[in-house]
Amino acid sequence: MNCADINCELLVKLIRLKKYSERKFGSTESLSKTRNSIVDNKDLSKEADINKQIDVSFPSIFFAKQIDMEIIEMILCQKNIRIEKKFKECENEYFRRSTLQLEEKSDVDELLATPILTHDHVDFKIKRTKQLTDRTCFVLKILVSDQQNKVDENRVKLYISLLVGNSISYRIFNLSISDEKAYLVQCNNDIDFDRIRQQYETRRQLQGRDVTLMQIHEYDTASIYYIDEHKTMKYDDLENILQSVRKYVFTFQLVNEYCAEVEFINSVAFKEWMSVIEKVKDKYRVNVEPIIQEVDDGNYTENSSSSTTENIPFNFDKPNLVSITLRSEWSMVAAHPVFQLEYKDYIQRNDYMIAARPQDLFELRGKLFPKPNQNFQTDRRNPPRNYQPDNRLLPVPLMQQEIVEPPSSSLPAAKPANTSSIFPITKAEEMNMFLMDKFEERLQEHLKEICNVNIIIERHAVNDKVKGDKTRIRIKLTGEMNDVESALNDLSNLFSSLRTREFNDKTDGNWTKIEEVVDLIQHHFALINLHALCQRISPTCLHVYFFDVTNPQFGIDEQKIDDIINNQFSLATIIHNQRLASAKFIKEWTDLEEKIRKQDNYKKDICFSREADSFYLFGLTKLVKELRQTFEQLKNKYIPQACKISLSDKQLNFLRYVAKTNLNKIEKQYKGDGCDISLTRLEQHGHFLAPVDMHSRIKDTLEALKLAVIFYVRFILAFPSVGCGKLGFDPSIIAQHMIDETEAQLISSKSTMNVSFILVQEQQNVYDAFVKYLNTIQTNVAQQSSKSKTSQHLKIPYDEKIIEITLIGSNNAQLDQCKNDILELANACLFKTRLTDKQDMMDWSQNTISTYYDHCLKQHVIPTLNFNTLSIELVGPKDAVREAEKHFYELTTETLKAARIHAVSRGIIWSVEVTPNSDTWEQYSFKLNGLIEDAYLKKLVNYDFVNDKQERCRIVFSNMEEFHGTDVRRIRRKVVDSLLPDTWEPSDQNCKRVVLQSSSKEYRDVSQQFAATMRGQYTQIVKIERIQNERWFKQYAAHRDDFKQRYKTLDERLLFHGCDGTSANKIAQECFNRSFAGVHGVAYGCGVYFHSHANYSHSYAKPDISGQRTMFLARVLIGKTCRGNQGMKTPLPGHDTTTDGQHIFVIYHDAGAYADHLITYQ
Repeated sequence: MNCADINCELLVKLIRLKKYSERKFGSTESLSKTRNSIVDNKDLSKEADINKQIDVSFPSIFFAKQIDMEIIEMILCQKNIRIEKKFKECENEYFRRSTLQLEEKSDVDELLATPILTHDHVDFKIKRTKQLTDRTCFVLKILVSDQQNKVDENRVKLYISLLVGNSISYRIFNLSISDEKAYLVQCNNDIDFDRIRQQYETRRQLQGRDVTLMQIHEYDTASIYYIDEHKTMKYDDLENILQSVRKYVFTFQLVNEYCAEVEFINSVAFKEWMSVIEKVKDKYRVNVEPIIQEVDDGNYTENSSSSTTENIPFNFDKPNLVSITLRSEWSMVAAHPVFQLEYKDYIQRNDYMIAARPQDLFELRGKLFPKPNQNFQTDRRNPPRNYQPDNRLLPVPLMQQEIVEPPSSSLPAAKPANTSSIFPITKAEEMNMFLMDKFEERLQEHLKEICNVNIIIERHAVNDKVKGDKTRIRIKLTGEMNDVESALNDLSNLFSSLRTREFNDKTDGNWTKIEEVVDLIQHHFALINLHALCQRISPTCLHVYFFDVTNPQFGIDEQKIDDIINNQFSLATIIHNQRLASAKFIKEWTDLEEKIRKQDNYKKDICFSREADSFYLFGLTKLVKELRQTFEQLKNKYIPQACKISLSDKQLNFLRYVAKTNLNKIEKQYKGDGCDISLTRLEQHGHFLAPVDMHSRIKDTLEALKLAVIFYVRFILAFPSVGCGKLGFDPSIIAQHMIDETEAQLISSKSTMNVSFILVQEQQNVYDAFVKYLNTIQTNVAQQSSKSKTSQHLKIPYDEKIIEITLIGSNNAQLDQCKNDILELANACLFKTRLTDKQDMMDWSQNTISTYYDHCLKQHVIPTLNFNTLSIELVGPKDAVREAEKHFYELTTETLKAARIHAVSRGIIWSVEVTPNSDTWEQYSFKLNGLIEDAYLKKLVNYDFVNDKQERCRIVFSNMEEFHGTDVRRIRRKVVDSLLPDTWEPSDQNCKRVVLQSSSKEYRDVSQQFAATMRGQYTQIVKIERIQNERWFKQYAAHRDDFKQRYKTLDERLLFHGCDGTSANKIAQECFNRSFAGVHGVAYGCGVYFHSHANYSHSYAKPDISGQRTMFLARVLIGKTCRGNQGMKTPLPGHDTTTDGQHIFVIYHDAGAYADHLITYQ
């Protein structure tokens, strides 16, 4: 080889990388970190077994400081995987990489089944160290010496078909260079390479040129560079290019400023990316070339740990730029930000010689040992055209850092080289210190003065999977090596002395809630040149960051911070109820706040905030005291105070029914002053609210209305015999219950009252049932009958109740006014309306009818429901009738329809085929199942809906098929006759909640499981209810039967689910609704979460106003489960649920769980 033809700069780099790799990883304690690494046979050959080795990749310390090899080792130990040998890790700016040798070879295959593991929101990836032979690919090479005589591409394709045979399909990737044609052949199936080699031996030439057949290793790495050869490649560019496959990237690094290498977790992931690589290349204007390694026929064995990288042949007859493909550990080292410094140090301590032409020595010295502020860069330019090899070679001892020239030339000794190093700022509190005014400036001055180095503080954005885009800080130090090391130590000592002082509302007071308090404190820190930073961490918590006194340049005493905050500042709290305040008070208070805000010292010496009925002032003690006095004066002037007044029940009734108009006028008159003179307050509290100076005036007005009132009230009550008509209940049962309950109420109330039962004329059987039962209890009934069915009536005589009201007063005008008010009230009550053609009444259940009657009677409205004419007649006060009419429409909306759907679909399961003609079925969701059954029973031709995947679908009942776009799937209707649990009570309701007796075994079993992990977190169990939702249980049972057929052993567990009381009521009626998934996070998938421990679910069981919480104990079908992550909307194919690997389980089907019991506790 003619050394003059070699690029000297690349040669020195290669020597550096080689020596660095041997020094850093070649010790007897570890193996060289590389794919198919070569081991020092003298020391480690007995210990190393590449068949048991794996490579591990995880983010660099700059992006994931919370994870290291020790954590990874412990995670593997949890999986019962033992590590036999550990090797030192290497890293670049983005990744750390290491090799582990496991005790068992089978552990390698087990880990590779799930090559991506997650801990603390950080992925670490695993791949096999040993490179296997690729069973689907090979390479053909054809040497082309004459560019004019090109190879016929069609002839090449025919030749490849001859090698692989007609039964195997394949793809061809052209990897050709100028003087050599190279083709990567990727087959869709495994190939018999021995057969291909035999076929190759029969024809080793094509168009008179030699053809080389190469067997290759599985390839998972590629080079990426821009088509524009002058455009540099950056890490941000790589992130964009690899965005769609970032999860499957093992490592990547910049080989130089123009080119990068990307390594995937395995060849399968890489080949999938290569299948769409043309889109990537077109989008980003890049070239992507796979890095191929040839299997050495002579030396390769399955147990060998060496590998040979096949590159484009070098031609030393021309002055071409030499390309060298580095091993993984060399590339990782070369990309590390401190590799230059360490290699220069190594070269200085070892006797190296370098050979070069005299005219290149100055340029080479400048690149290898740059002057201050001169960065080392790789020259990508081709050698000049007039380049002529020169055989004059001179030895150069690099240890002395000078270049020796021939005796005819002399060079001055090179000055000590400047070097650069990076100090990363990774912690949030460390980066916060750079927000302080003049901190950067003072830090730069300090390091330049003390350490004689220049610093550049760089900021750049990085992406955090959990927290999103964040800004990172790096301190770049430039100077002589010893100075840089001193500066690094100084920075390390500085940030290790960083401390945090916390202030919160519980220990320090409500001033921590004031938003502007951070600006105020920071202002006073700056006034005395205190290097401390105040920051808000939460709405009620502040942190003050500072360097402690161990650092002489920037350190401060923590007591000084406490003295400033506790001694210079004060907090004042003013309590007032703005809801009761007058408009004048609110205006003057707001004006005073605005005046303070506009002062120059706001957020410097004073600040404030409002919270509910509290107003907080914080700042310099003297200023807070003055402003507090001003606010208190304003408060006393306008805030309403309680004034007691005695009113008897008769006087309150008079104000309620007779003098209501006068009271409303008084209340309206004083409302603008924040007064509360409502009848509710007078009745419940015995006082009214008004400013102090208005107490006597309002009290005199109310005293004038205090009249003695006597009421004599008699009334009539009537109600229908509901349930005997279209609903089909037994009339005798209805008659018995209604008459018995009426009699019991009359006896208990000791009232004289006549009750009429209103019956429909056409229902003779109902009439007979009431008459028969009345006779059996020997009530005084006068019965008149006739032969005609239409004239048969039952009349119960009653004494008409006459209301007599006696008014007593001293003023005739007021008595006349009261009389008119009473008459006006009576006339207002005489309002009647009729609702007709109400078909929705036919969907009403007995419970719905009773609910409507209760609502109307509470509003003093008498309803008459006629199911024959589908009409409703309402009689009562006008406003109350309107309210009853409104309530009717509310009952006939979605809630009522849902109740009917529950009823019609009980015991019916609708399913859809997962894929056409697969005979694998999946149930529709709980809600859709009822809607489809309702449409089926109504004999609709088709039914349109949106499924759980937000796909618009249509069911055609005649064909029993579901249509979505061009997709057609079969559907089926299955009648389920699953037996209900033996413990259930009989019920005609779809959903019934049964309160368990505390002495029952069922109660004890549930309470014991609940209490197992809830010690100290509750005081008592209020009640335990059994949820009897027949429709939901039958769907669950059908789903469970499907699991029994699919799996030998049924994995059904009792797990907890905590929620608030409102959600618990909805769940009991409608099952666990996946539409609310994500409200409390989706760490393990977007589904419904359950936990095996009640104390975990306790945190999601929010208390109501009485302090009571609710938690379900549910049956959950686990089936085949896999580890979930926050991106999962469904489990992995072939799985039913997801999990955290221990106690959390997530379901994705409505029928996957059933709420057995609801526990209410406090």
